[in-house]
Amino acid sequence: MNPYAFLPLIGFFANLGLALYILKKNAANLTNRLYGLAALSLAIWSIGDYLNFSARSLQDAFFWDKISSLGSSLTAFFLLFFFLHFTKNKFSNNKLFTMLLFLPALFFIISDFLFNTLSKSIRAEWWGYRGINGDLFGLYILYLVAYIAIGIYLSYKFNKKTRSPNEKKQTILMIIALSIPLGGGILTEAIPRIFGFAMIPLTTTLTTCTALIIAYTIIKYKLMDISPAVAANTIIETMTDSLFVLGPDKIILMVNQSTCDYLGYKKDDLLGQPVNFMFTNQSFSQKDIFEELLKNRDKINNYRIAYLTKAKKEIPVSLNASAIKDAGNRIIGIVGIAQDITGQEKREVEISLKNQNIEKQNQAMLNILEDISLEKDKVAYERDKTNTILKSIGDGVMVVNQEQKIEFINPVAEELTGWPLKEAVGMNSEEVFNIFDEATMAKRQSPISEAMKTGRIKNLSNHTVLKTKDEQIIPIADSAAPIKDAQGNISGAILVFRDVIKERMAEEKLLMAKNQMEKLNIILEQKVDKRTKELQKAYDELMSLDKMKDEFLNISAHELKTPLTSIMGLSEIMILNKQGSINIKQKKSLTIVNNEANRLLNIIKKILGITRIEAGKAVFDLQETDLCPLASKMIDSLKPMAAKQKVRLICQKPDQPIWVKVDAERMQEVIYNLVDNALKFSPPNSKIYISGEIKNKVFIFSVKDQGPGIDPAKKDKLFQKFSQLDTGFSRKQEGTGLGLYISKKIIENMGGKIWAESEFGHGANFKFSLPLVKK
Repeated sequence: MNPYAFLPLIGFFANLGLALYILKKNAANLTNRLYGLAALSLAIWSIGDYLNFSARSLQDAFFWDKISSLGSSLTAFFLLFFFLHFTKNKFSNNKLFTMLLFLPALFFIISDFLFNTLSKSIRAEWWGYRGINGDLFGLYILYLVAYIAIGIYLSYKFNKKTRSPNEKKQTILMIIALSIPLGGGILTEAIPRIFGFAMIPLTTTLTTCTALIIAYTIIKYKLMDISPAVAANTIIETMTDSLFVLGPDKIILMVNQSTCDYLGYKKDDLLGQPVNFMFTNQSFSQKDIFEELLKNRDKINNYRIAYLTKAKKEIPVSLNASAIKDAGNRIIGIVGIAQDITGQEKREVEISLKNQNIEKQNQAMLNILEDISLEKDKVAYERDKTNTILKSIGDGVMVVNQEQKIEFINPVAEELTGWPLKEAVGMNSEEVFNIFDEATMAKRQSPISEAMKTGRIKNLSNHTVLKTKDEQIIPIADSAAPIKDAQGNISGAILVFRDVIKERMAEEKLLMAKNQMEKLNIILEQKVDKRTKELQKAYDELMSLDKMKDEFLNISAHELKTPLTSIMGLSEIMILNKQGSINIKQKKSLTIVNNEANRLLNIIKKILGITRIEAGKAVFDLQETDLCPLASKMIDSLKPMAAKQKVRLICQKPDQPIWVKVDAERMQEVIYNLVDNALKFSPPNSKIYISGEIKNKVFIFSVKDQGPGIDPAKKDKLFQKFSQLDTGFSRKQEGTGLGLYISKKIIENMGGKIWAESEFGHGANFKFSLPLVKK
């Protein structure tokens, strides 16, 4: 007996056992049948490999090799067909598409049996027998890999789309389960046969792992267990509305995923908490609605309340809640459904989404009701929960059978039609749901008839009115969907409708508010226009005064310049004893006069310079200049002043020439102003760092001090005319407040930028940038 033959035999028993288990569990469900057939095909593939490995002759081995190919061809088809149904793909119920999908498998099976297209002969290997590649073997391998890979891809997309945590875990495990034999088959069977080297094929053996993972998924995550409880749980988890269940002590027993999304908590954080953990304190300030619900055995419809999220954000919601009762009519809990009502302006979008969700929920509810009828004794609790959810839905719901006789209406439908449930059951749907065209009052056909006739959902219809039992007229919106059994036969329909009076009132109020806003906007524009004209007039007057001020300063500066020159000249002559001897005290006084006159003359020169620049009359002699020697010369001239203040100037010169296009004299003035400014605010025994760097074809010059820094609240006053950060009685440093302003104007006229960087209390760093010139 060949010991290697037992490897595929393990796969045979694993897949056969899994197939029988799935088909026994629920053979009526198409998804179960498809995977059961896929597992049976894997078992055929495995038993073919087993009998091939252990064959006693080449003829027997060749026959069982074809049986193995039969099983593998069917496996790929049934697996892909299974994934189409499991992931709810739109092509899963298309018969023509299914036939086209099966054609490659049928082609490979027939061609191999008739013409040996997959294995043209057989040969012995150290583990048993192996087929020799036929003409279509490469295409056959491509078919197998493509079908299984597409199935894995569909599972991946479904995993990203589904909101159900259970379905996400199921798809991840199925992807892993199929990837193992797919990868192993490519490595141990496809590649060796294509490239002609011997390796024992392990594909069917690795399907044992697939069977074990699928079995684990069935047990752990209820894969292919389409019971009412599982279906109900899937519906609850995929609802966009928040759903929660409370015990009789108002402790949270269950929440759906939407509740977690609303609040920002995980399920484990909410379970076991009191109900007020989810809501704001103001929600219970007037009354405890849940306590009243437990005492009065009533229901709550559209109650405004506010969720409190983990981030302490309030979310206004509309709450519908009902008591859950046992067979003895005792209250055993509360089920609540809350809908976010934030942003009333998005009402139409929310209504559309809500209708889509309700249609999906109602279709799922019908499936649940069908399952409940088959397993009535097993799902009593689930049935009560399902009925409570149906009753909690804020729209009218009507369920009819194949003859369009009413089987169920919810309390909202009772209220809208005027027909109580007991009277409505068994009546023709058009007797209770009696609708007319809103404009012409012509009789309208019920959407139920169209949905059952076409087998498709009849989308939301507006401009329809409902005539109630007592002849009242109510404008409504409605939609209907067919109910189909497992074989796709239409067995009834479900109708959803609602009163649209409140929606229309809200739309009218919104339109009125919009018109009022437009009127207010016109009034406001008129006032703004009037105020703008007044401000423009005031601005023109202010500009005229500013021009007069500049002219005054310019004239005053010119008039002061001549006498100051005379004062400076005479004081210098007297200091040098050219008009007679003077004593030391007189000499000291005259020196002060000369210095102050010289300082005043510099101020006048600055004022005149500003006036010329602002008037656009300043002349800039821009020449290509190496900035390094120009800056060094000016900094050297300032070192005696720095030494006098016990401040050290540290220069970090660039290691290459810095060619810029500047007015050399005005450039020296800027460097002088920046270093002089740093000296004014530098304490004794501190340092001033002067450096430069090239960045993005721009040269950046920097003067950094160790002074008190710049208060962020006053930083916007920098580079303003006559502005100092220390002013009035608190002013500590001398100066006119013109140096930085003049520097800014000069740099900008030379095509550069100037700015300051500072952390308050840690010095200031003044910088300017100039574009480099290619040399």
